[in-house]
Amino acid sequence: MQRLNVKWIAVMLVLLLLQLAGCEGAVVPGEEVITRAEEGIIVVGAGAAGLAASIEAAKAGSTVLLLEKLPMAGGSMLCSGGTIYAAESPVQQREGVVDSAGALADFWLEEAQEMVDTDLVHLVAQHSGETIGWLEGLGAKFTLAAPLDADPFRRSHQLVGGRGAELVKILEGAAKDAGVEILLETRAQRLLTDAGGTVVGLEAVDKEGKTITYSAQAVVLATGGFDRNEELLAQYSPSALEIPINFGRVGNVGDGLIMAREVGADIVAVDGALGCRGVEKDMPYTHPLGALGLTPSLCVNSRGERFVCEDVDCSCFYRAMQEDGDSAFYTIFSAASYDPALEEALEKGLAYRGNTLGDLAAAAGIDKDGLEETVANYNRYVAQGQDAQFARDISSSLPTRDISSLLPIDAAPFYALRILPATRGTIGGPRINHQGQVIDTEGELIPGLYAAGEVANGQFFPGSCPATGTSLQYCLTLGRIAGKAAVGG
Repeated sequence: MQRLNVKWIAVMLVLLLLQLAGCEGAVVPGEEVITRAEEGIIVVGAGAAGLAASIEAAKAGSTVLLLEKLPMAGGSMLCSGGTIYAAESPVQQREGVVDSAGALADFWLEEAQEMVDTDLVHLVAQHSGETIGWLEGLGAKFTLAAPLDADPFRRSHQLVGGRGAELVKILEGAAKDAGVEILLETRAQRLLTDAGGTVVGLEAVDKEGKTITYSAQAVVLATGGFDRNEELLAQYSPSALEIPINFGRVGNVGDGLIMAREVGADIVAVDGALGCRGVEKDMPYTHPLGALGLTPSLCVNSRGERFVCEDVDCSCFYRAMQEDGDSAFYTIFSAASYDPALEEALEKGLAYRGNTLGDLAAAAGIDKDGLEETVANYNRYVAQGQDAQFARDISSSLPTRDISSLLPIDAAPFYALRILPATRGTIGGPRINHQGQVIDTEGELIPGLYAAGEVANGQFFPGSCPATGTSLQYCLTLGRIAGKAAVGG
C-alpha cells in the first residue's frame, strides 16, 4: 500500500509540474478538472486499429484505457463491407489456395509503383494471414471471394454473416473480455509531455464537458483520418476536396494528426484518398440504391465509352474514374437487369430512362454514337463469354461477383444510373517506424507515442488504395503491432 501511495504521489507531482510550466495540459479557468493516473497504455480511437491495439496491449499484460469520442465504437470499420485482404491465411490454406506474403507485397508495390515504404508494405503482407487467424481466434469467420481483375489470387477475405459492424462487435467484445476499459463520448484533445519530450499522458474531455488529465506509460493514436476537416484536406490532400461524395465517418477530423503535430511529429503528406464510388452523398451501401451503384453492369463515361472492367473492386473502379478524368459516369441497365431501386433513382434525378439507346443517351447527356457502339460490343462479348476489351472470361461457368456482369443490354426500357467518385478515408499522418513509434521532424523517436491505422497510413498508400480490404488489413495489423510494442517499449 505504501509503494502504491508513493507512485500516486509521484504521478500527481509530474502532472502538477506540467501544469505550472504551462505545458499542453494547462488548466482552463472555470473548468472542472479531474486527474487520473494510469499504470498502462491509453489508446485513442476505438476503430479497427484502436481495438486491435487495445486487445494486444491487454494480452501483453498491461492495463489499457480506450478513449472514443463518439457514442459507439467502430470508427470507419462500421461502414466497411467487412472485407480484409490477406495472403498465407488459414482460410486460403483450408481452401487450397497457394499464395505467399511476398507475392502479396509485390502486388501492393506494383500497384503503388513503389512510391511507399517498401519494408512497411512487406511487414504488413508478412503478418496479413496471421491477422486473419487472429480474428478467427476471436470468433470471426471468413470466406474467400472471387479474385480481383488486377490480382489473380483469391485474397479478399469476406466476413461471414455480416459486414464491418459485425466485426466491430467481435473486436469490442474481445477487448472487454481482455479487461480493456472503454470510455465512450470522451474526446482526447492534447498530449502531455515532460521536460524531455516524452509523452506521459493526455488531456481529454468527457461527455459532461469535464476535463480529465491522464498519465500513462504510452499513448497509441488510432483516431482515423481527416476527411471531415477541410483545413487539413487543403493542406495535406487538396485533391480530395474535389471528390463529390464522402463516406467518411463524422469523427474523421484529424484529431490524432493534430495532437501528434503539436508535439513535433513529422507529417507524411500524400495528396490522395481511399477512394470508391457512390450514387448520392450520405447514402450508404446498405441502402438499396447505394448498393445498386456497385452493380457490375456495363459502365460508360459521358462519351459513351467503356472505361473499366465492371467487376473490379471499389478501389480499382475509383482509380479508373480518376484516370479517365470525365465528370460523369453511368451504369447501364436494361429490362433484363432492372432493379426496383432504379425507381427511386429516377425520382431523385439520379438515373435516366429511354425506350431506345438514343433516347437514353439524350436524356442522360451521353454521346449517342459512342453509347450505341459500346453496347453493341459489350453484347457481343457477353454472347461469346469472352471480354475482349479487358481480356477476361465472363462465361457463366465461372464464379462472378454479380450475375449482372453476364447480362446483355438488349431489351427496352434502358436505364443509366449516374455514379460518382467517392472517398471513404484519407492518406497521410504522422511518420512512424515499423513498431508504430511516432517520429519527429528531426528523425528522432517521440518517446511514449505510437500511432496506427488510418491516422498514420501515409507511408503505406501512394495516393489510393490498391484493393478493397487493404486498408482494413493495414489498420488491424499495425494496431496489433503498435499495441504490443507500446507495452514492451
